[in-house]
Amino acid sequence: MKKILAAVIALSCLSAVRLPAQTFNWSTPAKYGTGEQSSVSMNSSGLVVEVHKSQTSNTLFYHVVKLNRSNGTVTWGKSQVTTTKAKAAANPSVALTQNSNVIIVFDDTLLHLRYMTGTLNPTGSVDQSMNWVVTDTQYDTGRAPQISVKSSGTFVEVHQNNDDARKLFYRYGYVDPNTSSPNITWTSGTRGIPYEIGASAHISLKRPIYPG
Repeated sequence: MKKILAAVIALSCLSAVRLPAQTFNWSTPAKYGTGEQSSVSMNSSGLVVEVHKSQTSNTLFYHVVKLNRSNGTVTWGKSQVTTTKAKAAANPSVALTQNSNVIIVFDDTLLHLRYMTGTLNPTGSVDQSMNWVVTDTQYDTGRAPQISVKSSGTFVEVHQNNDDARKLFYRYGYVDPNTSSPNITWTSGTRGIPYEIGASAHISLKRPIYPG
């Protein structure tokens, strides 16, 4: 767990580490929908989940997507609304586990952080609907949460407290990688742990995307 915490703290360090130059092979940009504040996560089977906020309201939507690893083609499902108990939802972030369980975190625009979980069929249609397990539940205070999960089920969440103080916090926990009824266990405690001054933090944990 110390390695994970070190990685979180390193996100906001001002010093840079020089790495060997690499070149991305970018695909041609293609429109897939409308909205803002998009977040995406993929597992090794090529299943992808994208979430975003509507550009005209505080409503969240998601797409189920499949990547064909043999030729790089992407198949998008229909846009589907994410039903929340909160009247408003913004700044979503999604994490997809190896067995196709989904964790979504967001804020309700009133400095309440919320999460919800669901499951997908990895061999199902891209137009399948999410099977929601945990409906949106408050887990902390703040805004703009981001989450990333490892294949082991360990995850890290980061967020800022508000726009004025601009303090960044992290939390970590565990979700059973083999369950069909995913829920979150917060192993770091009941509240976020401060680690830096800043805004709009992001987090990504190293995990194998492709087997081998």
